[in-house]
Amino acid sequence: MLPALPWIGILLAICIVQLIRAQAFDALLFGIVALALLADASGLLPVTRLASPPLAVMVLVAVPVGIALVVSPRHGVVAGLAVALTGLACAPFAWTERPPRPLASASPSRSARQREAQEEEAERRRRVLLVRSAVAWAVVAVALCVLELVSFLVGRLSPQSSHDHPAISELLDPVVESWPGRVLFVAAWLGLGIVLVRAGRRAPDA
Repeated sequence: MLPALPWIGILLAICIVQLIRAQAFDALLFGIVALALLADASGLLPVTRLASPPLAVMVLVAVPVGIALVVSPRHGVVAGLAVALTGLACAPFAWTERPPRPLASASPSRSARQREAQEEEAERRRRVLLVRSAVAWAVVAVALCVLELVSFLVGRLSPQSSHDHPAISELLDPVVESWPGRVLFVAAWLGLGIVLVRAGRRAPDA
C-alpha cells in the first residue's frame, strides 16, 4: 500500500486541479485511475498483465485512432473518447503485477539456487528501473500540474493576466490548429505510447 500512496496522491492532486478548472471529464478520468490504483494496492483488484501485442498490431490499432484524433474537433466527444479508450486499452499491458510468492523447496539443487538468484537479480533490476521511471514521470506530472494550476489562478485576475499566463493546451494551439502540426502531434503522441508499452513489457526480462 505505502509505495502506491505517492502516485495515488499525485493523481488525486491532478483530479482536484481539473475540478478547479471546471474540467469534469478530465477529473473523472484521473479519479478513476486513482481509485483503481487504490484498489490494486489494497489487494482488491486481481491484476494479470497481458503479453504485449506485436508491433504491427499496435500500429494497425494506432492508425484509426490517429485518424479519429486528426479529423475530429480537438475538444470534442470523439477525441475525448479516443484518448480515454486508448489509455484503458493500454492499461492491461502496462499495469504492474504483484510479484508471486516464492514456492518453498526442501532441498533445492545448485542449478535451482543459481537460477533463483538470477531471477531475483533480474527482478531487482526491473524494480529499480520501474522506480526510476515512476519518479521521473511523477516529477513531470507534478510540474505540469502546478504550472497549469498557477496559470489558471493567475489568469483569473484579469483579461490581461489570462493572456500573459495561458494554459499548456493554449500554448500548443498554434501548432495543432494546422493540419501538418496536428498530424505530427498525434503521431508523436501515439508513437511515444507504443514505445512506453513495449519498453514496459521488456522490463521484466531485463
